[in-house]
Amino acid sequence: MPVRLRQMLGTAEALFALWVGWVLVFAFPIRRTAAWFGGTTAPAAGHTVGAEKIRRAAYIARRVARLAKCVPWRTTCLVQALAGSLLLKRRGITAVVRFGVTKQKPGLAAHAWLIVGGRTVLGGEAAADFVPLADLRGKSP
Repeated sequence: MPVRLRQMLGTAEALFALWVGWVLVFAFPIRRTAAWFGGTTAPAAGHTVGAEKIRRAAYIARRVARLAKCVPWRTTCLVQALAGSLLLKRRGITAVVRFGVTKQKPGLAAHAWLIVGGRTVLGGEAAADFVPLADLRGKSP
């Protein structure tokens, strides 16, 4: 398959995943979305993943983050993390969507980020400021 066609198909797939992520966040109760992904657990250490899978995961995460800025619908950190998780699952790469909170005036702020093999591949720029609360673990591919 020509490189340009492969890139276009990857972009279309990522756009579709962002839309699905939006639907899962804004059209369904979070309980149903969490159950569909395999449920939530307490934050835990990640499993070991090879360097090639982490490289592919980071590439896909960059594509999702880049496209999220261009779509006409709201793409929160959770929408992006779910989209990235869906794309990685399709490639046989297990990812964890981690939820965290931090205290801000006048209340709490929440954030979600995507982890593969113990490394944050999406949403990591703000993750250090948040206390992890739960992981949404994708079902093994």
